[in-house]
Amino acid sequence: MVITFDQETIGLISAFEKYTNASVKDCYKNAGLVFIVKKGDMGKAIGRNAKIVQKLSRLFKKPVSIIEYSEDSVSFLKNLTKNANSKIYKSDENTVVIDPVTSKDKGIILGRDKKNLKHLQEIMSQHHKVMVKVV
Repeated sequence: MVITFDQETIGLISAFEKYTNASVKDCYKNAGLVFIVKKGDMGKAIGRNAKIVQKLSRLFKKPVSIIEYSEDSVSFLKNLTKNANSKIYKSDENTVVIDPVTSKDKGIILGRDKKNLKHLQEIMSQHHKVMVKVV
């Protein structure tokens, strides 16, 4: 699938790659900025003591999140949901299931009006062609 970027997104990716020397695979703009970097570039992108992330947040005047890409859909979804404690597994060829441990974790994954879940589904469908279900 071909990913197209507008001029603003290209500028954001260019600035990110200049400061971090990490290769960006994709970029999403929502309340903050989400950069998906190639596998193995996570350390370069974050920097020692997260100094690079803090510098980028000040530069872009938005919170910056960095996600490491993985060819495996389950591993990639685990990377996307690092801040929630959950079990993730593949139920069939086209569906990945998230089983949150607590109701608080379920709230983190779903978000208000299922905003976070919609964002997860958008990213997963673009990169892995799978649907995300929360149990």
